[in-house]
Amino acid sequence: MARRYAPGMSPAELARSQRKLEQSQRRRFRAELRQKIRDARRSRQAAARLMRQLCRRGRLGAREARAEARRRLLERQKRERAEIGERGRQLVSQARTNCQTARRQAREQTSSRVEAARRELVEQQQFWEELRRIRRARLEEHREQKKRHKSERAASVTQSDDEVRANLAAELVPFFDRVRRRIHGTADRSRTEAFLQYVEENPEEYLADLAERGEIAIPEESEAEYIARRRREERAA
Repeated sequence: MARRYAPGMSPAELARSQRKLEQSQRRRFRAELRQKIRDARRSRQAAARLMRQLCRRGRLGAREARAEARRRLLERQKRERAEIGERGRQLVSQARTNCQTARRQAREQTSSRVEAARRELVEQQQFWEELRRIRRARLEEHREQKKRHKSERAASVTQSDDEVRANLAAELVPFFDRVRRRIHGTADRSRTEAFLQYVEENPEEYLADLAERGEIAIPEESEAEYIARRRREERAA
């Protein structure tokens, strides 16, 4: 089929015009592709920033909850110590009053010094027995208090899965269910704080989980990014 030429244009001019048109189309296509890549990177950066904000809010919430629990525990300990001290003082005062009353009555009822001495000895023995009983009661209460404190600290370290879920934002719960067997608490850090730190240290895994659940769309990496990632993985291996 014969090629048609535009009026007044030679075949060479027509060929140059077509090449310019193709070059313009390629430049426009490359510009659109670069814009798409920039938009994808901005979306990924925005998702990472959102994740960091969520983690930061989660950590702050967990720290505030732990501080509030510690404050309540200290207040309860203070009240218990005050109650124990007041009860002890009341018992000692009552014992002394009873001893003094009994001693006075003994002196009034009998003039025998021997009988008075005997009664006073009995009263003194009762008084010291009462003091020993008070000391034993205080010691027992102190032991029970230490047991309660130890169990409360152990409960903070071994938080259950439901307790951790209750401390997390709703969007973090599915990811926690996925990695919960790897999350362990310590004496200085609860399981909630350990999970939030894990999310902060492994953002790629968290973003991949969101992508699998269809909550965000992670753009496909370019050829240069793929090559760079493969080189990093080979160096790490």
